[in-house]
Amino acid sequence: MSVRQDKTPWIIIAVLVGVIFCMVVGILGALASWWWNQNQTKARVTATSANDTNLILPTPMPTLLPIPSIAQEFDRWQMWLQPGSRVAGNNLVQVIGDTRYKQVVQFTRTNGQGDGGAAGLILPVDLNVASYPHVHVQLIGKIEKEMGGNIANTKLNMYPEGAAQVRIKYQTANAQAREWFHGFYTGAIIGVDESHFTQVLEKQWFTFVSFDLKALPEPPQKIQEIRVYGFGWEFQSAVAQFSLLGSTELLPSTDPTPSSARRPKVTNQDLPKDKAICEAQGGKWGKIGLSPTEQCNLPTPDAGKVCSDSSDCAGMCIANLSQTDYDRVWKDKTVIQTNGKCTPWRITVGCVPQVTNGKVQGILCID
Repeated sequence: MSVRQDKTPWIIIAVLVGVIFCMVVGILGALASWWWNQNQTKARVTATSANDTNLILPTPMPTLLPIPSIAQEFDRWQMWLQPGSRVAGNNLVQVIGDTRYKQVVQFTRTNGQGDGGAAGLILPVDLNVASYPHVHVQLIGKIEKEMGGNIANTKLNMYPEGAAQVRIKYQTANAQAREWFHGFYTGAIIGVDESHFTQVLEKQWFTFVSFDLKALPEPPQKIQEIRVYGFGWEFQSAVAQFSLLGSTELLPSTDPTPSSARRPKVTNQDLPKDKAICEAQGGKWGKIGLSPTEQCNLPTPDAGKVCSDSSDCAGMCIANLSQTDYDRVWKDKTVIQTNGKCTPWRITVGCVPQVTNGKVQGILCID
């Protein structure tokens, strides 16, 4: 009598062994491919042939300049709480929790009642950046809300307002004191100072990398103070990270205006501060608009010149609209494509149809 053996278990074992063998071979093959690609990449990066047009260069690794973290080392920064000139308001700077960045610094001003004030942080430093060919500012921030009379610096004779701004005070190679600043705004604003303000989305985190500060006409040699702040009637913003980056190569910038294309904006900073000097240059000295202080206003050398943008003028570019077109722009928000003429004075007050990029997109009221 013969015994018949069941071969099923052996078949299952053989199949399992085959599957395991294939998996091992696949893993070894993947590791070998990874090792080959890594060595090929290294070979291309270290290649020195001038004829190698496919040369892969390593990404420049910037140096994080030694400043304390704005959120994690909050206590090493100095508080800046500036009340309004007429209404003090409630200014607050504090560290709060955040689901994305764990800890961030929040800047808040409430109850401003139409009067501007500041809530920010100041960091005195002594950073020599002469050895860095390129210096950039990096900031991660968010704007919750903002309200003011000069958001995005539309009125160049007033202090710039915005819920999130950074200001760098530095010395040049000739030991001259200079400042650089940049701010952010949300929504549609006419007459934005595009050299100093970048539009961002409301209530969303953004990352900003400045253009190369060494490309400024008078670049920094020694950085002496950093301010991160909000300024305006009322606002709320947050900053998760702030860094100064020194690099041997240019870093990709999120600043929409490259330094090579920047045209200087006319401000009242270069107007004479002395009455006698002002009048000697043909200027008028006194209060302008609602400004409580007396200042100088100079005639422009290009008054009446045809222009398509205020950056073409020493003053502003204003369109000569009929009353009908003025009302269409003012009441109906109509956009009119036209040129304008340069104003006869550096500072202009009143409600005027400013021309921006060949268009009148609204009526700008300057007090």
